[in-house]
Amino acid sequence: MAGVPERVIRNRIALAGLGFAAGLALWLLGEHRDMLMLAPGLYLALFTFTGIFAAVSLALAGPLPLRRALAGGLMVALPVAGLMTLTGRRYELPTQALDQPDVLALAMLIAFLAAPFALAALKDGRRWNNYPTLFAAAWGLTVRYIAGAIFVAVFWLLAFLSDALLSLVQVGVIEWVLDRAWLVFALSGAVLGLALAVAYELRATLPPDMPLRLLRLLAVPVLAVVAVFLAAVPLRGLGEVFGALSSAGTLMAVALVMVTLISVVLDRTPEAMPQSRPVSGSARVLAVLLPLVTGLAAWAVALRVGQYGWTPDRLLAACCSLFLLLYGVVYAVSALHGADWGARVRGANTVMALCAIGLCAALLSPLLDAPRISAKSQLMRYAAGQASAGRLPLWEMSRDWGRAGTAALEQLKAQADDGDDALLAQFEALSASGSRWEFESSQEPRRRQELQAELAAELPLRPEGAVLQPEQLDGLEEFQLREILNACRVPFADGTPGCAMVMGRFLPEAGGQGLVLYRAPGGKYLQTGHLLLAGEAPAALRGTAVLDPGGDRQLPLSAIRQVLGGGYGIDAASVRALTVAGKEILPWP
Repeated sequence: MAGVPERVIRNRIALAGLGFAAGLALWLLGEHRDMLMLAPGLYLALFTFTGIFAAVSLALAGPLPLRRALAGGLMVALPVAGLMTLTGRRYELPTQALDQPDVLALAMLIAFLAAPFALAALKDGRRWNNYPTLFAAAWGLTVRYIAGAIFVAVFWLLAFLSDALLSLVQVGVIEWVLDRAWLVFALSGAVLGLALAVAYELRATLPPDMPLRLLRLLAVPVLAVVAVFLAAVPLRGLGEVFGALSSAGTLMAVALVMVTLISVVLDRTPEAMPQSRPVSGSARVLAVLLPLVTGLAAWAVALRVGQYGWTPDRLLAACCSLFLLLYGVVYAVSALHGADWGARVRGANTVMALCAIGLCAALLSPLLDAPRISAKSQLMRYAAGQASAGRLPLWEMSRDWGRAGTAALEQLKAQADDGDDALLAQFEALSASGSRWEFESSQEPRRRQELQAELAAELPLRPEGAVLQPEQLDGLEEFQLREILNACRVPFADGTPGCAMVMGRFLPEAGGQGLVLYRAPGGKYLQTGHLLLAGEAPAALRGTAVLDPGGDRQLPLSAIRQVLGGGYGIDAASVRALTVAGKEILPWP
């Protein structure tokens, strides 16, 4: 410790002690919930308060003296604990809120966004919304916590390696520590606190600006990727963009990256901005393109809501997408008006951060009660005939949607008892299932029948006049039906479906047959299959071979258009080939 100031040593000990106490407290609350004899609502508030208070206090200690850092922890933890108490009222047992990942994420996001404001207010109450101060605080806290988390991971990695080494000589000191969960939690907190203290001490050696400068370099390649994507959307069609279930999540993630990069390039002040014109110019173009990406994300979420109604996850996704869309509009308007666009974006960032805190608070309060909104939506869809009994999220209602889900289930159960056989079958499966996997497995025959009916209705057939009945697909696996159906629902830019089937007797076997062409996942080429329709034997999807004189066995996407336009032929051999796009498609005999 020679050469280390006493003040620094005291700060390290204080933060390590605070982390130790926080880890121990969280372990006690987590492992001894029943023994504490606390009302569930009080337990929820105490658990939330302890976690948020410790995390924020550790983050603020260093930039602030410990006493003021603890005050900052109180400023953030008390409102979040109150909001979590309101959220707990949605459930029969308030502690069920802790089992909801989205609820925990919202609480942590409020703490993350509010910590820089608390730091700025405690430094100088009159400058609580000063952007340079908030920017420096946010990035400083983020970098310190990342460094602390890495140090904790390295600490335990070394602990496991040390235990393995000492076990060779039958010394079990570290094993004794690892076998005691309370000590593992407490030590993790202590190591985190120590790491945060040291990271602040080294702020001059390893400044938070270093990762910012590295992130700035990504502005140019991200702009290139976004530009190529937006240019390809009109060519590939919106159907392909929204064909994947994860499209909205991907678009929102990209939009969040764009927002982050724009803010990083603009930095805290005009003087701190990079002088590189490609970097600063890329940030400005990204700001102009941002509403296009966020608009597509919002549209993708809207399509899912229109198809399946509200659920808590979709409501959260809708709020995120609309918030990002607002970001995009603000950024684009700022970038298109005047040279001092950065000042407008910096000012908007402060307002948007406060709005984000307010939105998260609303989602945790009765103002935006996601389970209640979702339950009402599903009931209305079923009453209007927009959803079948098998499409209702009954398992989620019974396990994750709290009081609102229970009330909705009671209404649906009353309908089932009044003669709704389809709904009654769903409730019987629900009551007989001990896990979500069992419930989903019990739905497989029903899902397969629905998929067969949908595929038979949507799969374009040639020659004209050919008919496909749902029962002719009996025997196909669910994933096979879903793969072809998903391809059919991702049309080309001109509206041509992404699948087609040519009926014919391609092998000398009894029963109906067809060669099906459908877009592969990703849409870059076609997949083919020889479909034997159900008759005396179940339906089966067999492999095919694509022959080409030039050796290119990839079937182009244009082959579907040619088939639907009649531009194909069938030879007269014993094993008959479908000729299209200059290639022959042969079924495996």
